Amino acid sequence: MKTTEFNPKYLMVAEDIKNKIGTLYTIGQLLPAEPELEKMYMCSRATIRGAISYLASLGYVTKSRGIGTTVKMPSMMHDNSKPISFTDEMAAYGKQHSTSIKDFTVIKDARIASELEMGREGLILRIARLRHIEKKPALYETSYLPYERFKGITEESIKKHGLYHMIAQCTGEYSIFVEEVYHPVLTGKRESEMLGLEPGTPIIKIVRQATNGGIAMEYTEAFAHPVNYQVTLSMKRG
Repeated sequence: MKTTEFNPKYLMVAEDIKNKIGTLYTIGQLLPAEPELEKMYMCSRATIRGAISYLASLGYVTKSRGIGTTVKMPSMMHDNSKPISFTDEMAAYGKQHSTSIKDFTVIKDARIASELEMGREGLILRIARLRHIEKKPALYETSYLPYERFKGITEESIKKHGLYHMIAQCTGEYSIFVEEVYHPVLTGKRESEMLGLEPGTPIIKIVRQATNGGIAMEYTEAFAHPVNYQVTLSMKRG
């Protein structure tokens, strides 16, 4: 590594570690101890600590006394280019929330395969989740992912880390472009059962498409309870 006045070594070390997150270092994993990192990068303890502090300020790691430095997923910003997870959204509003997984299967579905821009015979990972806010059913969503790309995702890993964390871990990508479309619809049998509504109740259907570099990462269809989950759109100009 070549250090310059405008590119100090601690930033170069931090950038190298960041680039290895999702491949060499997975989310939830401990980074090597400081003495080991010193040897790897042939630098001082101060340089390593500067790199770790910088990564922590960006949200890529967290340091705990007696444990070490743990790789984490940077908090998602609620803007037009990065998705915010349900958990982060509820935490921001100070709402009590919980999630239960209702389906976790590998399927074939020509319509969904088309949405994911994959071959009609390709395998798809289907994950259905019921979200509760203040102990009330609020959002029923089914997410679809290309199985071959995300076969490392398990039901337990989603329960522990969340879907977007696992997508980042499988791909090493933290920037995801999300487009959502909102449709007024009437509830069918499945979503009525999940949300405790009468069939035919007016409801908002949210269709979400997540991509990275133009490559489909996720396709989701969600149904929002008309009372227990309120959709808020925030816009900023300038």
